[in-house]
Amino acid sequence: MVKHADQMETNGQKSTKATHFLASNLRHLRKLMGMSQEELAERVGLNRGNIASYEKGTAEPKVCNLFRISEVFGVDPRMLVLADLSELTAASNGHTVDVHRFTREMQETIALFEKKAKELEAVLTSLHTYYQYKKKSLEDLPNEMRLMLTEFEKLYEITCELMYSHEALIALIKKKCRC
Repeated sequence: MVKHADQMETNGQKSTKATHFLASNLRHLRKLMGMSQEELAERVGLNRGNIASYEKGTAEPKVCNLFRISEVFGVDPRMLVLADLSELTAASNGHTVDVHRFTREMQETIALFEKKAKELEAVLTSLHTYYQYKKKSLEDLPNEMRLMLTEFEKLYEITCELMYSHEALIALIKKKCRC
């Protein structure tokens, strides 16, 4: 059961002091995902010292950094601060989320897209190499055939641009997700 700050009791009495769980939740979620402080800092755009200070409770992140941290963990920022997530990792909709599994699935999906992109690039390169080889062996071609070869070159250039865009998109997703 997720404990909320407003539900905490001290010696059978409700605490009047607001309790924040940010430090313990950061440490718990980071370890759950198998990340070092350095890795989390890199994914959020901070340095390791910032993360260490947050986990010690000697500093609190700016709101924008809190949102970035919550995105890395897939947790509502309010839950990150106000709920004890040591037993469960809760999302804003109240359902439990297995952050480690989600991250692993994301990594596997991105790796699959990278693999497919490399395979397609290899096929495209091979096809173009074969085309260049055959083109040299052909001498007197009818105009219609020359037109087809020109169209093939255009298609190849467009396909290369799409491949470049696809690879750039994968790189951007990896950078944003730090997968």
